[in-house]
Amino acid sequence: MKFVTFRREANGTARLGLVRKNGVLDLASGAERAGACLPFDAADMISLIVSAEAGLAAVLEIAADNNEADFTLDQIHILAPIPRPRKNVFCVGWNYVEHFEEGERFRQSAQELPKHPVFFSKAVTAVTGPFDTIPFDAEVSKKSTGKSSSAWSSARAARIFPKPMRSRMCSATR
Repeated sequence: MKFVTFRREANGTARLGLVRKNGVLDLASGAERAGACLPFDAADMISLIVSAEAGLAAVLEIAADNNEADFTLDQIHILAPIPRPRKNVFCVGWNYVEHFEEGERFRQSAQELPKHPVFFSKAVTAVTGPFDTIPFDAEVSKKSTGKSSSAWSSARAARIFPKPMRSRMCSATR
């Protein structure tokens, strides 16, 4: 089972969908057709995650009653799974020797491999969808390592979802 956050129109409201063979099933529309009550906000992936077992049960019911997709992929704009995280995402940089060595050619002075992991934060405003343009300053980008970071918060999901359910979860990364 793969979930997607999407919108139909350029400035439309975010919606949650279930990926099908022929496109995406809009969970709110599918719930309405199935007469199901959603225990989560059908526009918010975090709400679905927090709803845990009840949310998964509702999605399974909707999926069983709706075999077809509401939209083909070319009819929607796919957003980041969680377009606006509640808090900054914390990441680990230089977490393996090869990564540190790759960045050597971009650093202006020699540095030693840190003895401890290097942590950095990505602001909630840094999230983009898988096909969105990433704005950048060409001067700053010349100094970049050429690597982009992508992450999703699995810690919360790991605490909420039992192990068998975690394997069904999907995230979009670059």
